Amino acid sequence: EEEEDALPTLLQVIRTSPHLTKLIVKDGGLELTGFEALVEALVNSGAQLKYLDVGALDLEEDGATALADYIRDHLKDSLVELHAETNTLEDAGVQTLLDVLVECPNLRVLDLTENLLEADGFQALVDNRIPSLQKLVIKENMEEDIDGDVVETIRGMYSIVLVADDDREETIAVTAAPAGEVKDGSVDDLAGALGAVKI
Repeated sequence: EEEEDALPTLLQVIRTSPHLTKLIVKDGGLELTGFEALVEALVNSGAQLKYLDVGALDLEEDGATALADYIRDHLKDSLVELHAETNTLEDAGVQTLLDVLVECPNLRVLDLTENLLEADGFQALVDNRIPSLQKLVIKENMEEDIDGDVVETIRGMYSIVLVADDDREETIAVTAAPAGEVKDGSVDDLAGALGAVKI
């Protein structure tokens, strides 16, 4: 109930935040209609997000399609980091996202941790190299059942690839929105308005 009460407030804040560059909306249990409402609010705001975290929203394939459409039409040139972990995305949903992400010239970080990628999803990562990507996180999928050569091919495609139980602490120089560069309408401003940017 608290999540349902928070959603209209969040949507209103987003609609009036055209300078929003970083948004974290996760663990909210949004259904598809709620996620589509979120996307509509973002479109109406005109915000050019650099950092988008939609982890643990159970997007599944329909949500992946809505997310891909939004990125293609509104964020293709601005998006730097996309975090879509724990969304029960299967191979088809990941392919839908990759079809768009390969066209994002500034995407540096993609996190697909704890989804449902199987052989076709891993092969899609091989077949759809994102030219600008530096860090790919695909831990806790079905990698134990994937051909080791495919995993090694993916490892060789980007500077940092975290797979399986690889818990190495690694960083990259480019991040989406360092704290000192996030202007008004940032996740911190939304947190002040809502108590937390988490629904």
